[in-house]
Amino acid sequence: MTTVKPGLYKHFKGDLYVVVAVVLNVEGETDREMVLYEKLGPASAVKQMFVRSVENFVEMVKRPEYEGQRFSPAREPEYELEPRFSHVGSTEVIGLGSHPGAVLLR
Repeated sequence: MTTVKPGLYKHFKGDLYVVVAVVLNVEGETDREMVLYEKLGPASAVKQMFVRSVENFVEMVKRPEYEGQRFSPAREPEYELEPRFSHVGSTEVIGLGSHPGAVLLR
């Protein structure tokens, strides 16, 4: 069982990331927990998503300039983040669109 929970984390180099979920990689001999996380940046920036093993995510880093956790829980920022999604009311998926990822709603 993992100790990584969804939320805000700070990389040892200073960038902020949001852990979206801990997912299961089932391609190998044994199932392996992986951390799915996204780099925070300006709303106009291209979103960057990453996957890394839980073991690697929580491991200790030893460098001349830093020694500690690769990622550590971070406090919520003092400013409001621009929402990426908004509620549009009750809808029903009635099919898939012709564009990748598109759905038809009613």
